[in-house]
Amino acid sequence: MQVCKELDIVNNKITHAEKQGVRHYLLGEIDPDFDFTDKDFCLKSIVYIENILKTQCVPIIVGGSYSYIEKLVEDPVFMFKYKYDSGFIWIDVEQSVLNRRVDRRVAEVVNAVILFHNSFGEIEPYSDFTAEDFCLKSIVYIENILKTQCVPIIVGRSNLYIEKLGEDPVFRFKYKYDSCFIWIDVEQSVLNRIVDTRVDEMVNARAGGSGAAYFQSRWRLQQRNTAVH
Repeated sequence: MQVCKELDIVNNKITHAEKQGVRHYLLGEIDPDFDFTDKDFCLKSIVYIENILKTQCVPIIVGGSYSYIEKLVEDPVFMFKYKYDSGFIWIDVEQSVLNRRVDRRVAEVVNAVILFHNSFGEIEPYSDFTAEDFCLKSIVYIENILKTQCVPIIVGRSNLYIEKLGEDPVFRFKYKYDSCFIWIDVEQSVLNRIVDTRVDEMVNARAGGSGAAYFQSRWRLQQRNTAVH
């Protein structure tokens, strides 16, 4: 996925600063709609390898897809083993170390973007806030965020509003922005635990005493029923 243009956050692409002046080939070069096969990877890799060797530098192939690397090395069409002296390095770490690294990396990625809440807390409860209003406000926020060279993330539970923004030709969302959509699917038991925890946190932050338990039970039931539907 890292060969694709855009989608920098989704595929954990390294940043310009992390490259430290070292040129990276194939990173963000391919259109996401293009069917980039293992053969395409091999053909492009051979070209880059030859160009790097001409500069008397050492090419380093870094990748997470073993099938593509295997194709490059083992397929006799590309004659990799016969043309190049090479070595392979695998990095093996304990799970706890990997978990810490993943946690830190996720934090870095999240801190590099702006989380765009759907007009969070801005609209009067009794106002007629329509899907069109949502789209108009969203476009303004998206443009402002992009001017800061950050990545806007639209988070929302109303498919109707999101669909209006993405599909209505008036707003030209698909034509103006490179985007992707992520749906999170979880088991009902996991969702129930999340709802329970979230309800407890929200109620405890706003209420106390004997009344809190009553509102917790009623709110929890309501949220579960909403989640199921």
